[in-house]
Amino acid sequence: MYEIVTEWCNFLIDLGATNVENFTQLMFKLQARYKHIFDSLSKAEQEKIMLAYKIKEMTEDEFLRYNEEVYVPLHPDWFRDMLVPDQEFIAKELLSLLCTREKVHGVIDIGSGPGTLDIFLASKGIIDGPIVCLDPLATSLQQGRDLAKRMAVDVEFQEGRITADALPFESESFELAIAIDSLHWTTHWKNGIKEMARLLKKDGVFYLFYSEHSPRIMIPINEAQNLIYSCGLRKIQTSRLRLQDTPSGSPRILITAIKN
Repeated sequence: MYEIVTEWCNFLIDLGATNVENFTQLMFKLQARYKHIFDSLSKAEQEKIMLAYKIKEMTEDEFLRYNEEVYVPLHPDWFRDMLVPDQEFIAKELLSLLCTREKVHGVIDIGSGPGTLDIFLASKGIIDGPIVCLDPLATSLQQGRDLAKRMAVDVEFQEGRITADALPFESESFELAIAIDSLHWTTHWKNGIKEMARLLKKDGVFYLFYSEHSPRIMIPINEAQNLIYSCGLRKIQTSRLRLQDTPSGSPRILITAIKN
């Protein structure tokens, strides 16, 4: 049943259902098979889904609590598998991006979840230096620690989140800074980009992957690109991934850059 609920949540969130009224309108437009899925769920499961369409109105703390209590339990694949499909896609992209480097001297992952992508990179032996996973959810971090232990790799998990303040790391500490499906959930996304740039070493790689149609925060592409440039990053490359380009079928924006 978790798989059904997850499919339903992702499908509607990608369509932009951010409130109950919008949700009701979409219900009439969806294919019969999705209506049938929703009707087959228990009342408790239906309520969880309905809650998802109010996330735009939540405070940061309310949203984190929603993630901890509802969203994470609906995504068991995060913890059961090494990489879920979208992460496999991103892993291949990152490996291609880093293939000309003998080693990558330090990684910071902002909003890492359980850090399965970072654990995967660590297992490839291409990282020489600290690998830090930063996430506000203690549950996700503990799952990551357990997985890293099973995979026998050295990854550091720290509880924290993007705010208006600086992150507790020295400038130019990492050669790779990534934020995957995380900045479009926070009102402080601009500071998230600034902090990624600050933490990068010279010639370090900036990798930002986010939803073009987030139900919580919309990040304008041009605004993100201009901010990245103003932070001293160059060779900025932007891709708009179509539905069929990502395994989950969810449209995404990918922006990469190099620290000048």
